[in-house]
Amino acid sequence: MASHYFLSFSGIGGAEVALHRVGVPYNNIVSVEISAVNRKILRSWWEQTNQTGNLIELEDVQQLGVNKLEHLIQVAMVLEGCTQFFSTTIPNC
Repeated sequence: MASHYFLSFSGIGGAEVALHRVGVPYNNIVSVEISAVNRKILRSWWEQTNQTGNLIELEDVQQLGVNKLEHLIQVAMVLEGCTQFFSTTIPNC
C-alpha cells in the first residue's frame, strides 16, 4: 500500500531517494526546501527515475499553516480516489 510523506528541509532529496531504493511505495511526497538548487536536483532525480507519485514542492516552511496542510491532505485523498472531504481529521478511505 502506497503512502503519503511530508518531508521538511528536504535538501537534495536524500529521504525520497532512500524510500525509493528500499522499495517503500508512495503516492504523494510534500517536499519543503528553501534552496532553489536543491529543489532542482530533487525534481531532476524525480523525473529521471520516472517516479509515479506526485511531488508537491514548497519553497519555505513559512508557507505552511493549518489551511495549507489541510489542503495538501485533501489533495492527497482526492488523488488517492477518496471522495469524502473533511475539516480536521483524515477519513479512512
